[in-house]
This record gives sequence, structure tokens and C-alpha cells, in this order.
Amino acid sequence: MKILDIGSNNGDFIKTYCNTNDFIVAIEANPELKNPFNYPNIIWKNVAISEKYGETLNFYIATVNTISTLNLNWLTSGRFKNHFSNKYIKVLTTTIDKIFEEYGNFDHIKLDVEGYEDKAILGMTKNYNTSIQFEWANEWFQSVSLPVLNHLRKLNYSKFNVSFEGCRDYNPKHLPETFLTFEQLLETIEKQRSKDSDSWGMILARI
Repeated sequence: MKILDIGSNNGDFIKTYCNTNDFIVAIEANPELKNPFNYPNIIWKNVAISEKYGETLNFYIATVNTISTLNLNWLTSGRFKNHFSNKYIKVLTTTIDKIFEEYGNFDHIKLDVEGYEDKAILGMTKNYNTSIQFEWANEWFQSVSLPVLNHLRKLNYSKFNVSFEGCRDYNPKHLPETFLTFEQLLETIEKQRSKDSDSWGMILARI
């Protein structure tokens, strides 16, 4: 299976769901987080995924490396507002399109870039017929997650699923067989948001 892991951090997603039979391209913007694997089937790239190729952007370092981000607002408002370390570094960008151009099609994309998903997805301009999961958080649903969904719908994604905090990631080798329409997805998420202001999880989209 070919997997594109965007926002790899310490490689936990790969450790949990992948093996040496899989081909994985792992993208991690923070250059301090190096490849923890020693397998030829895992390519680790310290670049940032964005809407444009070849830019240099500020990457804001959090006090906890799992929430460092290209979106400064992620660390200055909302649940993580006290976690900005007041440090940033410069990172180079690439796009999802460029990664597909370089490595061919992938079976699955995991996109978890701490509030920058709406910009990262804009660098995917084609329908690659791949499943994709991306992180969502309650306070950023309208401004970040909904634009991601709208972009995916323009690329003809029409089947959705949503997970909440306790079972956040989807196993790309065992994706659910039942899906929601876009309208059903919004209804399900709004019910959860009304019950829990700290709701978060993953949204899965398929063609």
C-alpha cells in the first residue's frame, strides 16, 4: 500500500498502521524531527505542505512538538493559546500535487498539520482517486475544516466519515464500509460540537 503521511511528527501513524510491505512518504515540516525509521520503504522529507510550491514560510514552534504549526492563530487563540514558545523557523514548501508528481499515486493520505489543513489541501488540484483523512477541531471547524471539505467536494469527494477523540485516526487498510453524505456529516459533527466545545478528531473522505 502507498501512503502519504503529511504531518508525521514522530512517525506514530506509521508505527501504528504500516509495515515494511508499504511504501510511505512521510512529510514533517519541523526539521528537528528526524526520520525515526531505518527502512528503505519509508521516505522522510522535512518540508511543509502548502498551497504553493517553493515558498519559504514561518513555522511556529510550540512548547509541545505535536502542535507546532504554520498557522500562528493555532497557538495564539483557542485551546493551545498558552503553548506558543515565541520561536519560529523558516521552512520550504511543496504541494500534494508535487509529491504525487514525484512518487506517483497514493492509496491513502493522512493530513494532520495543526490548523493549516485548509491551505495544505489547496495544493491538491486533481482528483487522484485516493482516500484522505484530515484532522478537525471544534474551534477551527468553520474556518479550517469546512473549507477543506468544500475543496474536496469540488474534486468529487462525496463519501465521508468522522471520528471523535477516542478513536481518532483511521486505519488506511481497514477503512469503514459505511459513509455519510456531506449533509449527514455536518449534522453529525454539529451534534458533537454542541455537546463538547473541545471536540476534535479525524474526517475521512472518499470519492
